[in-house]
Amino acid sequence: MNKLTTEVRDTILESLSLHLDTRDKRYMFLKCNFKQLTSRIQLEGTSYDCAWNIYEEFEKQQMLGSLVATFNSIFETNLSLR
Repeated sequence: MNKLTTEVRDTILESLSLHLDTRDKRYMFLKCNFKQLTSRIQLEGTSYDCAWNIYEEFEKQQMLGSLVATFNSIFETNLSLR
């Protein structure tokens, strides 16, 4: 997959930090949908810092498509990788 544009990345980060604004929400979202990645991601800190942590781990695992698709279905957002 090609690198995402800065605009697309920033939209994803903004949405993650907006909807997953507490540690409990971050934990439950990851635990329910991506159990294997929950322990790898630092969920403490500001919502924007944690959004970066989540984004970077999913990018490293080449699972951004799964993150966006799951996020769209749960939070009824319209995120895209383009």
